[in-house]
Amino acid sequence: MVLSFPSLEMVELTVYEAPTVIPYIPGVLSFREGGAILSALAQLKISPDVLMFDGQGIAHPLGLGVASHIGVILNVRH
Repeated sequence: MVLSFPSLEMVELTVYEAPTVIPYIPGVLSFREGGAILSALAQLKISPDVLMFDGQGIAHPLGLGVASHIGVILNVRH
């Protein structure tokens, strides 16, 4: 979902469904859900300025949660 700021009005929505081939294993969520997240982002017509994830980034116990993992794949810089 892409929101405008500061109104937070939805300007675009994409949905991607994929079968899960990797079981849920705590600590490696990005391997289970990362492909679907990337596919949903690829469908966007608008390039967002900020990405927010329902998952950890560098606060992950291994230092690389789903948010950081996707950021590395997309070459996101801070």
